[in-house]
Amino acid sequence: MISQIHAFSRLTQPGLYIWRPGKEGSLVVPLTDDRTTGWTTFRVTLDPQIDTLVQFKLVGLDQEGKGVEWEGDDYNRDLTRLPKSMFPDHIWIFHEARRVLYKDPALAVARNRVTVHLVTLNRYRESQLYLWDADGNNARFEPSPPDNLGPVFTIDLAGSRQHFFYFKFAKGDKKGGNRTDFEPAIANRVFVADDGDEIWVHSDADIIRDSEPVLRQLIVHLHKESNRAETPEIHLWQAGSGFEVDLPAEREDDGWSAHRILLYTNIEYSFYVRYRSPGGDWQENDRAHRRLTITAETERWAIEGDKALFNQKPARNLLVTIRISARPDSGTYAGPFQARVGVQDAGGWSESNLALSVTDEISFLGYHGVAMKLDYVGAGAEVAVSTHRFKTPDAGDAFMGFSVLSKPVILSQEPPPNLFADPPFAILRPGVWEQNGQLHFALHVQETSRARLRGGWSATLIEMALTSDGAFFWARVPIADIAPGPADYHKQPYNYILNDEWVIHDPAAQWVEGSTPGLHSLLFNVGRHQWRSESWQRPGWEYLIIYQIHPARFSNRHPELSPLLQVAREIDEQAGYLHDLGITAIELLPVNEVGSPIYGWGYDPAFFFAVEANYGGPADLQELADTCHEHGLALILDVEFNHTGNTDNILFSTAHDTFIDGDTAWGPLINFDNPICRFFFRSNLLYLAETFRIDGFRFDHTDTIINGHLQRGYINVAGSGGGWEFLNDMRGALKRFDSRCIMIAEELPNDWFLTNQGSMDSQWCDDFHDRMINVCRRQSSVAGLGQALEITERFCQNWFNSTHYAESHDEVGNEDNRIAKCAEFGSGLRLSKVALTAVLLGRGIPHLFMGGEAGETRQFAKNKLDTLPLNVYRTDVNQKNVLAWFQMLCGLRRNDDRIKGPSPLSVHSATGNLLAFSRGNAQEFFVVLNFGNWSGSTSLDSLNLPGGLYCELWNSTWPAFAIPGEWEGEHTNWGRTARLSRNDLLNVPDYGVVILERV
Repeated sequence: MISQIHAFSRLTQPGLYIWRPGKEGSLVVPLTDDRTTGWTTFRVTLDPQIDTLVQFKLVGLDQEGKGVEWEGDDYNRDLTRLPKSMFPDHIWIFHEARRVLYKDPALAVARNRVTVHLVTLNRYRESQLYLWDADGNNARFEPSPPDNLGPVFTIDLAGSRQHFFYFKFAKGDKKGGNRTDFEPAIANRVFVADDGDEIWVHSDADIIRDSEPVLRQLIVHLHKESNRAETPEIHLWQAGSGFEVDLPAEREDDGWSAHRILLYTNIEYSFYVRYRSPGGDWQENDRAHRRLTITAETERWAIEGDKALFNQKPARNLLVTIRISARPDSGTYAGPFQARVGVQDAGGWSESNLALSVTDEISFLGYHGVAMKLDYVGAGAEVAVSTHRFKTPDAGDAFMGFSVLSKPVILSQEPPPNLFADPPFAILRPGVWEQNGQLHFALHVQETSRARLRGGWSATLIEMALTSDGAFFWARVPIADIAPGPADYHKQPYNYILNDEWVIHDPAAQWVEGSTPGLHSLLFNVGRHQWRSESWQRPGWEYLIIYQIHPARFSNRHPELSPLLQVAREIDEQAGYLHDLGITAIELLPVNEVGSPIYGWGYDPAFFFAVEANYGGPADLQELADTCHEHGLALILDVEFNHTGNTDNILFSTAHDTFIDGDTAWGPLINFDNPICRFFFRSNLLYLAETFRIDGFRFDHTDTIINGHLQRGYINVAGSGGGWEFLNDMRGALKRFDSRCIMIAEELPNDWFLTNQGSMDSQWCDDFHDRMINVCRRQSSVAGLGQALEITERFCQNWFNSTHYAESHDEVGNEDNRIAKCAEFGSGLRLSKVALTAVLLGRGIPHLFMGGEAGETRQFAKNKLDTLPLNVYRTDVNQKNVLAWFQMLCGLRRNDDRIKGPSPLSVHSATGNLLAFSRGNAQEFFVVLNFGNWSGSTSLDSLNLPGGLYCELWNSTWPAFAIPGEWEGEHTNWGRTARLSRNDLLNVPDYGVVILERV
């Protein structure tokens, strides 16, 4: 399910960190953010079937999205569970205050005055109330006469304070009229209008109540479950305060003890059990911490090691029988065994040395509704051979459970007797595939003793067998059983049921209804599409002019179609924008299923095999690929193989230890050295390449993969490594499939060893981009850009090792770095033509981001569904000429071997704002770029024009390309009839380009 967390803060760039105890957490970026009001909304996907605590805190992010301003651990908040373990749809929180609300504070009726009663014994009897509000203002208030509990403050409210404000108390001597000894930060309180006109609070605690608290006695009876010699004590505390106390035991009969204390009513307290000993203290796991709020004299019963609280004394009268139902075919699990049992988080065992019957059963008496643990051990041994857990039922006289050795969960229904069995087929990949008239299913999950397939085609659940090594559950189903006769199994829903109760997606589903837990996975018939472009072959890389697109934010035409089909129509329609744009390859931002809205960038993968349903799903991606190939366009996909999406991602939830190994600023780090994890991603890459006939892949932030074992940069928690070998594994698999399928890295900063000796064919040239931006912003001369143009000659083994770009989704989204925007006022469109020339006529693979071809100025936003004004690009008197220049450059690169691919590049001059370089084996082309506002004549000798005669091939001020302020006559070089040599002068337009060709 999806929950939205609304947070108030004055952080410059707020983020949310969310985690389950014992697991790495995830940084969540805002869904919406209004720094004017201070409110931010975060969207998190959570699986309520996972019965563990969820906690979160706020964090300030830096410009790179890394957490730098963390709330202290005192502000760790718990996400409350609703009935049936569901989470709230919406909650509201406040920076550096623990309070959590389940109703929008803005909807409450504004308050004009509030009376605050401070409950304190002595320390804050002489105090001031310190208030600060949403507008950044603060005030102090003196108390009115006290009541029997402590001082009382009356506060008149106006403005934002009528809806909410922060407050705390200060004591000590006054200095300049102000008391300066404040309560601890954990006591930061937030008043909201729904609290009413009168509230009660406790010193050093953040709890706010709408009624007067009174002291009442609590008695907790505790049953000792471990065989420890020490006497247990209860450690009780009030969260959000400094109050904590140990409750000694009063011995009772049969292992019971009583623990007494006077507590205030209507305040939540927590407690756990611990033992003190000279050898070291022991306390219960967080999972066993209990919470309670009393309203009167209260008596409760608790069992050591379990969080349950009983209203009456529980009896150990449930007959529990556990039978070994399946075991791997291994000597380790052959037996004979003894068993020991206990309450799950107790400090020891309730019973040990239990003998198994001839039917491999043990029996013992237990409690109702308590979490238990069970170990099988060899005779006389201490180390467990197989460890298990289960929860007893709340009612009934007996419970029968079934254990599967090597798997932790005790089942309530007996699994099939032949559970461990290797399949009579090779597991080609995780997920589903068709072979020999059957659908084959392969599932890797952890902590699962039984898996069944539930298909929409039948009410009968299909038992899945388990490979002998325990790695994969598997099944196969005749297609005729799913889709009889001429019917098609395409789009049939299915799920897996784990341990008889947990319903999950297929982690390797090719198609899902959506990423939210509880929805269906969908079968995808990969052979359903009839390919029209059978003659297409993956091209040589000198062919590539890459154009990067966000499929949902490219075109607003054909709104009746899915985003992927909208892009396809822009290709195949005669009037389509992409039909004759001049590019030769489309690169899509990630199209795998994500947990973010449709306008997100796609770098938070929820599923890796599934194509985003909101984009049209896998069939529409096949149609787009076919359309691309029909029209001579290669199709490249961005893939996100360094981290998973945030919160309850399917891999995180179902097989954390296999797939997750550390944490990044964007989500959990992939476990690169795990063999099953590598098999998953290797299969994913091959599936995409084969099923959708993809021509290449761009790998996001490969430095995180290669250096994931180092806690630096974007790595919050380092993993165990293996990233370099992981990428080599991906390369080996893909190149065996087709060596022409290109692999492009985003390696920041550039490391040319990755492409010279490593796994990647090319990498985005960040050096080229950064130097281009610096020149356009007039922050440096062209000398550095000249060096970047020669990178493939100086640092690369092959010309294609570098992918040159002036704009990318990151560079125009995370920063406001559109070329036309960062140039000097009035020069943006002209400078766009200069930058486009450097990209398209440079050596290396050219890469453009959508809109750059027409001088787009808008930043690529993260939080809105906007599209490009494609019609404006074609009709605006200015932008259409930039577009025409771009199309001319594309045609020049496509059609002339002397200026593409391995053709040499040499920089002849790079001084001030003028940069001149040649292309071709015989330096057939000479390109002059002017990044400055100077225009006039300069000698070709000073630009180091090679010997021979040249004509003026193209000029960015010619009428077809001119922007207002540009005039061909001022900068003419007499066009193609000219014969220019080193002895001549060249007229150079400001913010312009002249391209010469040898004659």
